[in-house]
Amino acid sequence: MDVLNLVVSTKGGQVEGTAFDAISQAPVEGSIVVLIPDDRERKDLYRQSRTDQTGRFVFKAVAPGDYRVLLWDGLERNGYYDPELLSQQISQAKPVKVHELEMKTVDLRVNLPKP
Repeated sequence: MDVLNLVVSTKGGQVEGTAFDAISQAPVEGSIVVLIPDDRERKDLYRQSRTDQTGRFVFKAVAPGDYRVLLWDGLERNGYYDPELLSQQISQAKPVKVHELEMKTVDLRVNLPKP
């Protein structure tokens, strides 16, 4: 007989931060930021946010665990589910470990393409 253990908790953490252009130091507005679990098979833990006019993003109610935070601007929509495409971008991601009821801050400095 197989056993399924189900854990339900209201003690998720929070990851927030700001995305800046690495050269101009200007906030990156309207870009997609993704929270990617180190356990890539856990598709239910992938999260997506969009930066506001100040470059700020937030992920609420994040399950405790190890993640990577990545600015995904201009790339294929939901491409972070594609292992091959993700492997090309993951080196630019910032690692973050989330604990219950903890708030983590992650600032991203990205090299944006010149217009």
